[in-house]
Amino acid sequence: STIAESHRDADHYGWVGEQQLGWFADRLAGYRDQGWLRLAAVHHNAVRGVVAGENLRDADDLGRRLGQPGLVNLLLHGHAHDGRLHRLPSGLLALSTGSAAVTAEARPPEVPNQYQLLTVRPNAVTRHARRYSLGERRWIDDTRISATGSDWRQHHELVPPLRHVHRTFASDAPEDHSPLTTTELEPVDGFFSDVLEATKARHFDATVTSRPKYGYLRVSQPLPDGVGLSGGRSG
Repeated sequence: STIAESHRDADHYGWVGEQQLGWFADRLAGYRDQGWLRLAAVHHNAVRGVVAGENLRDADDLGRRLGQPGLVNLLLHGHAHDGRLHRLPSGLLALSTGSAAVTAEARPPEVPNQYQLLTVRPNAVTRHARRYSLGERRWIDDTRISATGSDWRQHHELVPPLRHVHRTFASDAPEDHSPLTTTELEPVDGFFSDVLEATKARHFDATVTSRPKYGYLRVSQPLPDGVGLSGGRSG
């Protein structure tokens, strides 16, 4: 959303543009049809009436192109600093993410450095908020996300629930830990093969488990203390 930014004060606003929206819409449609969770992130505030200035001017277009057709499940954005869950006119969920590293000069005096831990499920979003206390020199609970100011944890039931996310939340499908055969390692396309080869070259001491049927790799890499660290790479 910084595409319109320049050194001029008149250009200090957010703008995504039809060309970018069309580019993302074309690519997100396939992931929606496959049932993957789709998250979007923009720098500028996308919720009207929350803050003045530094807003996303074409937020309605974003909602129309990506929200109404269900191409995006949740939009993360900055600048609002209120840490609340909103809905755009299109119905798209929008959440201000805050900032963990912005200097005091670049944010309102009443806004501390902050971050949130999100747990996303098809029917709910749970948020744990933290803020930095300058006087205590440590991170503490941020109760400002609560309507009563008494809780740093907020649980939001989603009505209606997130749509087309069955592949991400396929909890009923047991993880297969059986030894891989040559057939299982066979990539589904050339791009998956390239990702597999690059991952093995980059993490030569890791155990790379290929899951071409589901379009991802599992990378388990040993740490110096002997503890394993696992991560995922989508193909």
